[in-house]
Amino acid sequence: MHTHLQHLVVKFSNNTGGMNVQPAKLEVDGKPIFLKRRVIPYGQRDGVLQTIEKMERDGLITRVTFIRRKRKH
Repeated sequence: MHTHLQHLVVKFSNNTGGMNVQPAKLEVDGKPIFLKRRVIPYGQRDGVLQTIEKMERDGLITRVTFIRRKRKH
């Protein structure tokens, strides 16, 4: 599934006309899950950063600011 999704992102990332799909509404009612960050190979960082910035400009994703709290002992 992940590989198929990656293929679609690459295939349609430069598509200026967009995709003709039915709109979907997602209801988010759970708490965010924070996962360990994944290291992106150095040679791919510029491309990944450009893709993320484009997705943010296009309104596909939203930047989330996370502030780490001090642990209670």
